Amino acid sequence: MVKVDKVHTKDKVLKESLSVFQDNSLDFLGVDLNTTIDMPLGSEITEVVTKKAFADLIFKLKDGNGLNVEWEDQVNLDDILRFFSYSVDFTRKYKISFTTIIITNKSPKATEYISPTMSFNPIIIVLSERDADETLQKIREKIKNGEPINKLELIYLPMYTSPSGKNMYTLLSEAIQLTPVIAENKEEKEKLHSLMILLMGKFADEDRFKKVLEENRMILEDNVAVKVIEEIGMEKGMEKGMEKGKEEMALSMLKDGLSLEFIAKHAKRSIEWIEALQKNNANI
Repeated sequence: MVKVDKVHTKDKVLKESLSVFQDNSLDFLGVDLNTTIDMPLGSEITEVVTKKAFADLIFKLKDGNGLNVEWEDQVNLDDILRFFSYSVDFTRKYKISFTTIIITNKSPKATEYISPTMSFNPIIIVLSERDADETLQKIREKIKNGEPINKLELIYLPMYTSPSGKNMYTLLSEAIQLTPVIAENKEEKEKLHSLMILLMGKFADEDRFKKVLEENRMILEDNVAVKVIEEIGMEKGMEKGMEKGKEEMALSMLKDGLSLEFIAKHAKRSIEWIEALQKNNANI
């Protein structure tokens, strides 16, 4: 059986969701940097002698500075130091200052690094500390009033805590049901549903997860990720779903006129793979 890399699925969803909805990313994160995101940057760190690493997500901000967003299940001091090294490396590479945001779903074991000569204080966002009931109430009020909604809230809603006792499966179901009302078109609805499903695959019990999909079959009728999961199983389906996500991300970048080299690096695919994708979608 082919095993999907569940450890990194959440990282891939993070990259895809914050890239697709980058205009809403800082608002969703609750961070005021007095600027907005301009464009994604390559997240590979390479030093010929010592190391090669990939940060989760790198943006250039419109004020000229940089933003590094990371997902870590539970943050400890080693993680803080690793992200500190990323900040130093990217500052050296791009010659701009970087703010680091770490998203986690557990209380961190460490929040900063301080020594006699330097300090590193990343912004840490604990999703489980957010109120799911309050978020749902605000979303429904905005729908009623015709106000814009940050769609990233729906993707990550099952990670929030519900004071009324709703579990993550109930929250996922409610997010799925709200998406058709919020999405601007069918393509965006499919993207939101796919990201929700792929993220939940990291945390969910397979039987309970499939029950949610079955209960929402009418809404998810045309969703590719759901069809694949049903046809070939959850693990293979998630793997194929992430591959589909990479294709959609690469196509979006091609439409934006980004270079083949940049797209290949960001999607972690060869230039030949990008060229073949471009040839098979000659209408873009």
